[in-house]
Amino acid sequence: MKKFCIAVILCLFVVTSFAQTKIKLRNNTSKKVFAALVYRIQDGGWTSFGWYQIEKYSNKTIDIGNYSGDVFVHGYSGVVLTSKWGRGYTFCIDPINQFRIYNADKLDCFSNAEFSKISDVLYGSTNNFTFNP
Repeated sequence: MKKFCIAVILCLFVVTSFAQTKIKLRNNTSKKVFAALVYRIQDGGWTSFGWYQIEKYSNKTIDIGNYSGDVFVHGYSGVVLTSKWGRGYTFCIDPINQFRIYNADKLDCFSNAEFSKISDVLYGSTNNFTFNP
């Protein structure tokens, strides 16, 4: 019985150590969407990441590692910003290039955008956000 309990504990440890938190972004529009995420990373505070390209009517899943906590999302489509998603929280971004900006909530940055909060992001789960027309 003792060996069985140890085996079960080891199996649970192995399974949970490989669990990753994922953000599944769904583009429910007829245009390509470019998305950015913000979440806390160790020693970097709130960090913004972008741009993730999501084709029209498709999904993009982003692995954010062993994370639990708040995640924020921003998106836009069209060259002249035909549509924008995000409101309530402002973070630094690079409006043109791929980026990773540490302390994106505290910097006096050249450019920023509004983000929406994704609720209940739990470790090892897949969390959904949909860009609707």
